[in-house]
Amino acid sequence: MTTPSAITPTAEPPDINLTEHFVETNAPYSERQFELIGSKSGFAATFNVAAAVFGPLWFGLRGIWNWMFAFAMLEAFAFVQLGRGLWGDLAIAERGRLSTVLSQID
Repeated sequence: MTTPSAITPTAEPPDINLTEHFVETNAPYSERQFELIGSKSGFAATFNVAAAVFGPLWFGLRGIWNWMFAFAMLEAFAFVQLGRGLWGDLAIAERGRLSTVLSQID
């Protein structure tokens, strides 16, 4: 067992890009965003086009599983609502014929 006095911190070599090591993909984009966020003292409005377009897929590729599942359910609900709005009631003509047929039977 080592004593606390025997533990020495290891310094990173100066040539390692910590942003690239942290994000692993698309380091130049992340560096620009980190600089933008770090340069402001308050809220810094940013927008990620890939996250907006690909939604749950983007979250899943980044390993943010809780957000991926939440947005997958929200997008599925949105697609269902869009489908209902675009195609509406596809059986409305048949329902009108049904009322005619039922009135003739009586």
